Amino acid sequence: MEEVKSQTKVGIIGIGSFPLKRTYTKSGVKEVLKKKKTDSQFHACYDLFVKRLSAESIERTGSLRKKSLRTFHKTLRGFSSPLYKIGLKILVFIYSFLRGEGVNITFSLLVEISKSSRHECFHMLKQIGRSSSTYTTRNREKIILNVIDKVRSNFKLSLEFYINASKIFYKLWIILSNTTDRVVAGTVSVLSLVSIQASSPPYSYICKELRITQSAVIYQVKKIVRYFGISGFTTLNKSRDLLNKEVLQSVINYGKI
Repeated sequence: MEEVKSQTKVGIIGIGSFPLKRTYTKSGVKEVLKKKKTDSQFHACYDLFVKRLSAESIERTGSLRKKSLRTFHKTLRGFSSPLYKIGLKILVFIYSFLRGEGVNITFSLLVEISKSSRHECFHMLKQIGRSSSTYTTRNREKIILNVIDKVRSNFKLSLEFYINASKIFYKLWIILSNTTDRVVAGTVSVLSLVSIQASSPPYSYICKELRITQSAVIYQVKKIVRYFGISGFTTLNKSRDLLNKEVLQSVINYGKI
């Protein structure tokens, strides 16, 4: 009798588990549908930016579309409510991603396309930046410093260039981290050239070597200038002394943080 009761009990448990399996399947279908809808929104938003960019930038955005979508889904995992304000999330992410890849795209265009205030866009930009750091598993420090070392080697620059670049990288990482590795490497390399007062190679050569635009580097330098509360910056060439005196020498003297 005990054996029969045991078998019956197991049978009842087995039957009772079936609805749970069906619920799981429905949940899985819903997730797939949500992803498809989000992907559709993403491509529509991506196209809005592409239509407003220059011919040179449009050529680059085509090859970046798939990579940006994959990265966006990883970024969403860092949000507790991924679908909240999904439209603005998508637009701000695309702006941040393309800007980081060296595409010449302005913050004003983001504000115009999103139909949101500058404050809303900037706030979401900070959230995107924080979320992006949660899925970054590779050793960015090692990768970026290796790129900078290749710049040193290819242009036959001094060891002082690399030492200063390392200090600049560590000290300014909090400002530069929300962009691509190549843009970080390019910005740090240019600033290191300024710090050692080298006139060669031209900044444009470094940008070409790393396949980034000069505007992407200038954008990052302006962020640094704003962070330090410095006024009077105009261009990289005209403001070399200002950058060196007000930012770089203090960074290099204090070294790695």
